Amino acid sequence: MSLICRAIRTRRLLEFDYYGKHRWVAPYCHGVTRRGNEVVRAIQLRGEGPPDGFGFGKLWRVSEMSAIRITDEHFEADDPNYNPGDRAMVRIHCCIASPTARVGRSSPREAKRGSPDRR
Repeated sequence: MSLICRAIRTRRLLEFDYYGKHRWVAPYCHGVTRRGNEVVRAIQLRGEGPPDGFGFGKLWRVSEMSAIRITDEHFEADDPNYNPGDRAMVRIHCCIASPTARVGRSSPREAKRGSPDRR
């Protein structure tokens, strides 16, 4: 089982560096996009980044992550916008199941942006 899937299954935060900034995220889904990029749908909770970059599900490219580790901190998977049938991914390795799955993208901002966070 991959490190990312282990974090998702155990509901533990991931910590990593992304474009030179340190992040702590709650991972919800891990898979591959139509363009073949391995990604994680996750909510950034702490760390460096733009002030408006917290609190909603974003796609993070695994190839841009470094120093990835699972923390000891657990999270509650309670994002009301989360969709386990994430349309941004054509292949899903693992994800948090949701009894109230929604159709569409997991974030209104992601629908506008349509690409992984690069900040």
